[in-house]
Amino acid sequence: MDPNDKPDLRLGTTSLLDYARDLEEYIHNLDQKPFLMGHSMGGLLAQILGARGLAKGLVLLTPASPSGINALKYSVIKSFWLLDFKGGSKVDQSNVSCPVLVVAGTEDRITPASVVRKVADKYKAVSTYKEFENHAHWVVGEPGWEEIAEFASDWLNQVSD
Repeated sequence: MDPNDKPDLRLGTTSLLDYARDLEEYIHNLDQKPFLMGHSMGGLLAQILGARGLAKGLVLLTPASPSGINALKYSVIKSFWLLDFKGGSKVDQSNVSCPVLVVAGTEDRITPASVVRKVADKYKAVSTYKEFENHAHWVVGEPGWEEIAEFASDWLNQVSD
């Protein structure tokens, strides 16, 4: 696709539920449950799929918070949808039984560590929370991302045994 092309008009009507449905269909075609890793909105999608029993484990990198977690901070409000009329961001934590790693950055203004900590608390029976100093929202591409990748890799190796 050429970056100068006009965007597909369907993007304006694509919902979180559409993304989750497409990912669920993809996962059903796999031979086994995958470990799901998601950043930001991808972290919310991983939570939704985890609650549907579709994951062996979840790695949530500065995840968007599901419905019910108060994220009312100006920096969050200006970055995310507020009108979730279809309940697409609702996640029943009682259905998440796989191990969950939740990663926050202390300098994140999009999903502040205080909000990410609440996400980890939602899954406290199965979650590990790790906060990285001097990291913002883009933990997968900021200088020092290697430390986060190594931590996640070590965690995955532990829970895979």
